[in-house]
Amino acid sequence: MPKDNLAFKGYVHLQVIDSDGNVKETRSVNNVVTDAGKEYITNRMTSSSTNLMSHMAIGSSSTAASSSDTTLPSEIARVGLTSSIPSGNEITYVANFVSGTPSGTVSVSGAAIFNAASGGIMLCSVRFNTVTKEELDTISTNWIVTAG
Repeated sequence: MPKDNLAFKGYVHLQVIDSDGNVKETRSVNNVVTDAGKEYITNRMTSSSTNLMSHMAIGSSSTAASSSDTTLPSEIARVGLTSSIPSGNEITYVANFVSGTPSGTVSVSGAAIFNAASGGIMLCSVRFNTVTKEELDTISTNWIVTAG
């Protein structure tokens, strides 16, 4: 008997851009789709009562991402998604942490997608080599989640 395996995976492309538009640092890494994220996806197939993914967070923890994670360790800031673009079996989430978000100079080594401005369900999470975001810098992220 044939067996289908529906897997979810993600890929994050992140850039730190200075106030003059110069790219200072880039990270491109695979993420972990969380157990709660997979449950969220299956629940959305039968019900629209759960909020759509709407926010991205950045954090400073170097602890490895795990499928059992439900929060982003050492979360620094969370912003609303700029866009969520479905195409075929993929969806691209875009978010920007602009000048002043967060304030000051911070070290960033992780990110996650949530369905709420605080708390909420974490769809996926990633850790990467630390980047430094200064007060006037922007962190630009494109996060692609694929089913299949």
